[in-house]
Amino acid sequence: MKPLKGILVVADYDKGTTLKNIELDHSNFLKEAYSYLNCSTITIINRSLGGKNFTIVADDEGLLVDNPVISARAFSPRADEVLCGNLFICQTDDDGELKSLEPNDYKLISLCLAGNCLWYDF
Repeated sequence: MKPLKGILVVADYDKGTTLKNIELDHSNFLKEAYSYLNCSTITIINRSLGGKNFTIVADDEGLLVDNPVISARAFSPRADEVLCGNLFICQTDDDGELKSLEPNDYKLISLCLAGNCLWYDF
């Protein structure tokens, strides 16, 4: 199976937020996600941006650490979610399965995160 290509959003209190292109192994996804996010509990959020569906994997307890770093804001009709700490972002297909980002997704996501734009529930 091909690796899952996505963006790792690295949130650092002193250095700010940086983006890295990474690949995760589908068969070892959770173990690698915990490692890259540097956390023990994750939450998976599905949102749309620019007409495409994305999955954001976030530290579920990111707001509970000392000096949390806001990585993104994800809006839905139910709530305004503030995501803190490292994130992994990839696409979601029509069946809800994770899939690799396409080349133009990187620019869309980086522009969105730089401007703290809105991710909407799908």
